[in-house]
Amino acid sequence: VDEESMEEVIRVTTSDESAAIRRRGVRQLGNKGSRESFERALTALSDVDFLVRREAVESLKNMKRKGTLSLEGSGMLSFLAPLLSRSAENGSREMSAQEIVDALSGFAVEHLREVYGVINHLHVIERRENAPAFTMLRKALEDVVAERQLVLLELLGVIGDEKTVDTVSESLARGGSSSRAIAIETLSNFSSAGNTRVLILALEPLLLNRSTADKVSEGRKLWEIPEGSIDEVLSTYMDSEDAWLQAVAVDAAGKHLESEADGATAEWREQFKARASGGDPLIREAAVAALRIIGKDEGDVEALLRTMENDENQLVRIQVRRELLRYEEDGENASRQEKIMLSTIEKALFLKGVGMFETMSADQLKILSNISREIQIPEGKVLFEQGDPCDYLYVIVDGEIEIILNQANGAPRILATLGPPTSFGEIALFGDEGRSAGARASQDTSLLGIEKEPLLELIHEHPTISIAIIGQLAGIIRSQNE
Repeated sequence: VDEESMEEVIRVTTSDESAAIRRRGVRQLGNKGSRESFERALTALSDVDFLVRREAVESLKNMKRKGTLSLEGSGMLSFLAPLLSRSAENGSREMSAQEIVDALSGFAVEHLREVYGVINHLHVIERRENAPAFTMLRKALEDVVAERQLVLLELLGVIGDEKTVDTVSESLARGGSSSRAIAIETLSNFSSAGNTRVLILALEPLLLNRSTADKVSEGRKLWEIPEGSIDEVLSTYMDSEDAWLQAVAVDAAGKHLESEADGATAEWREQFKARASGGDPLIREAAVAALRIIGKDEGDVEALLRTMENDENQLVRIQVRRELLRYEEDGENASRQEKIMLSTIEKALFLKGVGMFETMSADQLKILSNISREIQIPEGKVLFEQGDPCDYLYVIVDGEIEIILNQANGAPRILATLGPPTSFGEIALFGDEGRSAGARASQDTSLLGIEKEPLLELIHEHPTISIAIIGQLAGIIRSQNE
């Protein structure tokens, strides 16, 4: 492929709607040394997809390692002059190493200011009396802070000494107060000036195990960070470019209005209706679920839901059906039906409460929710027998499950009676020996079933999930030995 064609391929792929394709395009930027590639890498650092942002950092590192980008400040940049030039009043000239340092550090400082804005939003949420309504939004925003902090720390390695930043990252990964102290000391000794120094000073409080209030206080020493209200927080993320974050914000807004019950919901209702009518399925699903704050006298809402009964997306159809039950069924029957019609966010919230999955990010919980399905088991029915193939891991949503072992004399022995939000069937997922015991519902029970193969694929893609599962398995083995 000639140079011109490759440039066109990179231009198209780095602006594609698919995050996977954008990642491939951004990855190619590391092989280039042009100003255009540098600017595209900077643009990619603001991408809504975390993995695209990581690829952008890696591309900048590759430019530096290959000598196509010099950022140490001691020498002139090693870009070929014809490849990296810019217009000036007196014509084109090289972009100096210091200019690149200033561009990257200025970009990083501005993004760090935005991170402190997110931390301030977390502080606003934490001060709410109805904080449980914002559980998933809080988790998603904590993930945003952690991810952006990691990218900015790695970007510091592009600006300066990569080995020093690697030492900081490794110390933080080990955890513990002493390792964290080493990371802070190493970062403090980082040779820097100007925006790079501001970046380091602003990063240090984020690496300390402090409250959001303390972090916001540190941020206000550098920037003007307004107090903000919960309505402003919700509005900000309901307009996010990230569909999952927007859906979580819509869900939080619905729960917030439901718990507030102050009647000031008209404007929010219109926003929910608008989002239910079009856009990403996750957002429409969340908007339909949020409409439960509206009473039965809202005929226009019922009319809207009727038009969505045959929606092309199954998740949306389920929530539409669930909401229409309020218009058609008595309260008790509708309540029973709702237990088997959980939204993606409700599944994610429930799974977050399971020990095995509590360390997962909001995005990982979303993926896990997508591969889980709801299963209803009537009282007395056997879910699986001892020796059956191991195809699912189960989480109890409602009801009780008895774990039964067939003894040598043929008599069944109840090993345990489990209730929500317990998970079971984990050990069998990692072998082909079959179920070590059977499972039976001791009362009508609702479960989330997570299929083996998709779960193993998810574990392969996200090692933190495997660490959580290993910890859970160790606990099971200890309890069995006891």
